[in-house]
Parts: sequence; C-alpha cells; structure tokens
Amino acid sequence: MEEREVERLSEEYPNWCISRLSGPARWWKATRRGCGRLSEEEHSRGLACTLIEDTAERLREELSLQADIEDELSRSSR
Repeated sequence: MEEREVERLSEEYPNWCISRLSGPARWWKATRRGCGRLSEEEHSRGLACTLIEDTAERLREELSLQADIEDELSRSSR
C-alpha cells in the first residue's frame, strides 16, 4: 500500500523524488530534483528543496502548495 502511494506521488509530482524514511516515525519525504540552491526570493516565497511530513496526505498537500508557488513565481517573472 505505501509503495503504491509513493508511486502515485512520484507520478503526480515528477520533479520530486518521493520516499519513506526508515525508523520508527516512517516519515514521508520529498526532495526536489536538481535543486541546488534556491534564491532568496524563492525561499522567502515559501519554496523548499526538501519536504518531510507525517502522512502521505500532508505531503501531497505540501507538494501542491509548492506547485502553486512555482506557478505564481513563473507568472510574476514574465
């Protein structure tokens, strides 16, 4: 079940590497692919290179928020 959820998240958010962390908490982790350093503006707007959440649902919400911020930044830079 968890493996399938990792696959679904990976398909929905291909610019992120999705995994489950080992250990008792078994957190959900997403790391932005190719993320060197975010600019000061990107950071101040709320972008992150790595997200760690307690549940797949919370991770999906945060990934969606990251996508919204990226879209907003893209529109403002045109």
